[in-house]
Amino acid sequence: SILRDNILSPEESRPQEEIYRKRHIAAGIPSMYGRYKEKKFDSLALTFRLESLAEVLFDEVTASLNLEYVTQSTLEKVHKILRYFMESLRLDGISVEALDSNLDLLQHALESRRITVDQYLNIFQFIARTVKEIIQTQYIGIHESNLRTVILQLLQRQHPLPFKPADGSTAEQIYYQASEWFIRDHLATRFSIQKLDNFIGKVIAGLAQESQSLDRRTRTLLLSYNPERCFLPFESGDKSLDTQIYLGNKGYFLKCLRSFGYPVPPGFVVTTEFFRCRSAILAYDAAEEDFRRRLRDEVFRLEKTSGKRFGDPARPLLLSVRSGSTITMPGMMDTFLNIGINDEIVAYMASQSRFAWAAWDNYRRFLQCLGMSYGIPRDRFDEIMSVTKRIYSARYKRELLPDQLREVVHAYKALLKEASVQIPSDPWEQLQTAIYRVLDSWRSETASLYRHAMKIADEWGTAVVVQQMVFGNLDTESGTGVVFTRNPKKTDSAVTLYGDYMVCAQGEDVVSGLVATYPISEQQRITEKIQGDQTLERRFPRIYLCLRRLAEELVTRRGFSHQEIEFTFEGPDPDALFILQTRDMVPPEEEKLRVFVPTPSLQAGLVGTGIAVGGGALAGLAVHRIEEAEAFRRRFPGAPLIMLRPDTVPDDIDMILKVDGVLTARGGSTSHAAVAAYRLGKTCVVGCRQLLVNEKLGRSVLRNHVIRSGDWIGLDGHNGFIYVGRHETMPVHEPEHRT
Repeated sequence: SILRDNILSPEESRPQEEIYRKRHIAAGIPSMYGRYKEKKFDSLALTFRLESLAEVLFDEVTASLNLEYVTQSTLEKVHKILRYFMESLRLDGISVEALDSNLDLLQHALESRRITVDQYLNIFQFIARTVKEIIQTQYIGIHESNLRTVILQLLQRQHPLPFKPADGSTAEQIYYQASEWFIRDHLATRFSIQKLDNFIGKVIAGLAQESQSLDRRTRTLLLSYNPERCFLPFESGDKSLDTQIYLGNKGYFLKCLRSFGYPVPPGFVVTTEFFRCRSAILAYDAAEEDFRRRLRDEVFRLEKTSGKRFGDPARPLLLSVRSGSTITMPGMMDTFLNIGINDEIVAYMASQSRFAWAAWDNYRRFLQCLGMSYGIPRDRFDEIMSVTKRIYSARYKRELLPDQLREVVHAYKALLKEASVQIPSDPWEQLQTAIYRVLDSWRSETASLYRHAMKIADEWGTAVVVQQMVFGNLDTESGTGVVFTRNPKKTDSAVTLYGDYMVCAQGEDVVSGLVATYPISEQQRITEKIQGDQTLERRFPRIYLCLRRLAEELVTRRGFSHQEIEFTFEGPDPDALFILQTRDMVPPEEEKLRVFVPTPSLQAGLVGTGIAVGGGALAGLAVHRIEEAEAFRRRFPGAPLIMLRPDTVPDDIDMILKVDGVLTARGGSTSHAAVAAYRLGKTCVVGCRQLLVNEKLGRSVLRNHVIRSGDWIGLDGHNGFIYVGRHETMPVHEPEHRT
């Protein structure tokens, strides 16, 4: 049939077929044009079908690999595929001993983990030469002598050829053309060999491009990168990455809570694999483009879960982008909220009844996060907000009308433009920028100082948690907070909710300590002697009970240690509650604290009360700026220093490290000042609402008592009392010893 199709013209073939049919009938041979069945032909047909299926599968599996850049994990998959190719050659009767030897070399190289890109390039060049040798000896060489004889006979008999020779071609030239046609057609119809040759060529091209484009360190790092380990959605059942090393503390616990069925907003983690190999990925266009594609795939998956569309004004999906290191570093790195917002989207959101105010608040928060990540001080944004509130006689920003808050947004934009900070309007550019800025913040001065103080290795790096935004700033029926599952100053095993919350706010407001917060429970309010009835337990009882049930289940049934849980609620009903983060509470150190010696002068010096964070009693010199702290440390070596601030933010970590105590006017027991001071072993009292601090003048006022830099004051980190004057302290368990 092949000879007839390729040698005889259609006009010649039809009479020939009739002759063959008549001869078969005369000889009693079943006609090939009728119904004829024989097992060996059925087997042959099945073989052809299986080969066709295998060819399709080879196409699919090789196409599934991104060979524009080659990593260790890519090569492991390549090795597995090559083993399949080798088996296909064996089935076709081809000897593969030399190829088997090369694949063994590749396997040993993969197991070594010390092989460079250039070495792998050499190995695949060996494999390519072996394949070419197989093609030459097994597919070409065995036909060469017969081809010359057959082709020359065809020319002598003037049989038509499957191609038209050029005018004036010699017999030798026609021979080479015909033999080339035959060999090409022969290889194309043989099982898998041509696909194998092309596949190896693509691997070599990818390795060669890396070798030529990247320096040695970068290509070695890129080779170790595993893109399959770069992303992990919360819903993933893949347990191989379920470690804090890959997911970070935040991502790991959120994935756990989501698997328990707890109300965690959907999201995914950009793992520490990307942090580790980021410099190499961004140095190579193919690798960076692959990262972007995978990022888009994760967002598309998030869209299906949420029913919203990223960048779609009609049903916008906004995202939060937060750091998540293996060893938790609260408040030390950048956070980005409301990613995906722009002028078009905010206009649509503001047209929705419950978002009329929140839309503009979300936008100005996005702009502030972006600006601060590029070094614009928080004070510049606070100043704009303060001026706006003063103009419109608003005590709190939530009292501003939507149009007035829109003016704040325009003022923030002008501030960013003045600082030459570009504002990306494209949501995808926003998301990528936010992820990169979070990673950059790992090496910021603030984070580096904290790691140095806490003896945390720089090599840990950070994951990035991307989640659907939930909104605690919709109105006064929504809010956000942080809750401890027990009193942080005690070691009781029983679950007792303590913490802070605020209405019409987002999570950063509470943890940054920039707002006056309310207590979580009635027991906390009574214990800390807080006035008012704005506890979460009383005002939002169903949210409180839901949090309590969740805390009890985590600690008592699931065996978690006591937790610090960040939450947001979009309304008073339990189904409006979302858990944004949880981490193990830092247990209080053994009681080696000091207390003030009870004296009449101590009682007379009591001027205020705040929220006690920890650290015991401390008497020291008041300071208001870091420059004063450094000067007093030189002038009065050994004298404790106490910093007075309206609030503290993560950028103040250098200040906290340079002093022995911290007193703030705002913030609660879960604010940054409280958490950082507690972890660093500093005495801290926060949320002293009567305290008025003027950093520029270097003085504060507390209930008509002026405290200047250099004055002695006292803090009781156990009870929250604040004293003016110098007072003696003593160890808790040794009352006879005084200092």
